Amino acid sequence: MPKYIPYNYNQHSMVVINFEEQIQTGTFEHAIHFLLEQTRAKIRRQIQYHITEHRRLDKNESRADERHPRTEQTIHTLTNAHEKSIGF
Repeated sequence: MPKYIPYNYNQHSMVVINFEEQIQTGTFEHAIHFLLEQTRAKIRRQIQYHITEHRRLDKNESRADERHPRTEQTIHTLTNAHEKSIGF
């Protein structure tokens, strides 16, 4: 019959682990991590571009009927990018 050590629930220590430091180059985990980081960076760049473009277009004196579709497109683009970034 195996002898088990009873678990002590009165432990007050926490171990901090940084998984990025433990990923070894050339492994499957490293490849997945690299792809996810590249995708996140691309989404961040897209969001920054659209915010900058939105601000640039807002500086122009334009009619409301021209501004509304641009605003809707920017909101749609940012919402999609945000939903993609949440999935990672």
